[in-house]
Amino acid sequence: MPFTFEEKCFIKVLRQEKKWGAKRICSEFRQKKWAVSSVNDLLRKIDKTGSVERKVGSGRPCLFERQHPTART
Repeated sequence: MPFTFEEKCFIKVLRQEKKWGAKRICSEFRQKKWAVSSVNDLLRKIDKTGSVERKVGSGRPCLFERQHPTART
């Protein structure tokens, strides 16, 4: 299950202020049923970028706009 934006921000605060790791976060919030690997990936991203936002330009590229730039009228 993907994290909501609020959950990502909450995990970020726990990581930066309390220095909690993935196992600690998952054990404290068992009712959320987060996978340790998913939390670990998010923590790695937080440590690397300091943000929980998606990277600009990530995701599937929109090919329709490239082929037909004037089609959206």
